[in-house]
Amino acid sequence: MKKLHLNNGGYMKPFCKSRDILALVVLFLIFTVAGCGVKPSSCPESDLMRNSKDSELGIIVLAHGSTEEWNDRVRSAVDAVKGSHKTMVVFGMGDAETIQKASYKLYADGAKAIIIIPFFISSHSEMYRQIEYVLGIRKEPDVLFSLMMERMAHSSHTRRYASTEQKPFNPEARAEFPIPYAVMGPIDFSYQFTIILSDRLSAVSKKNDGKKNKRIFDRSRTCYRERYRRMA
Repeated sequence: MKKLHLNNGGYMKPFCKSRDILALVVLFLIFTVAGCGVKPSSCPESDLMRNSKDSELGIIVLAHGSTEEWNDRVRSAVDAVKGSHKTMVVFGMGDAETIQKASYKLYADGAKAIIIIPFFISSHSEMYRQIEYVLGIRKEPDVLFSLMMERMAHSSHTRRYASTEQKPFNPEARAEFPIPYAVMGPIDFSYQFTIILSDRLSAVSKKNDGKKNKRIFDRSRTCYRERYRRMA
């Protein structure tokens, strides 16, 4: 499997498998946490993280946050695949203070290193770019995200969906971590994810139209396979 690039120039590679989550909306969590669970192989913190026991490796899952039903599904998916890892789910649109509090909570619970998993399909969004800034990957905050937050401050969206209390948005705020950490990327162009999705599609397709659905997805998977081959 192709190694996954980290923000600090290192890489991650798989070490376990699981496809036990039923909800399609949380397949990304299967891919990152269980389907291709990760440990760094070459980065400044690699020795510490590679040699850490699972119980000493903290995981922060970053999610946008939505209705309570959606948030509960995300939490349930994480609980199903976290194993012995210390794990926290952070909602709130990449809020630096909330992420920082989660990292210190994991540290207080005994974590010696942290892996951050953004629950995002694509890296091409203003929110994800802002999260990269908050985590120290990007040098400048995202302008479009700042404008979006200004508009949303006058609506009920943030108050309804964010887990944090409404407060003035500081676009230059960054999260600080008490221990080494590494950041996974979103799904983007992942052939492995199409395999998981194909398995899920086969399981939920009704008998009458299952063949049609499978033909459609097989064509999509072929396109992904060719794209993945060119990128490898």
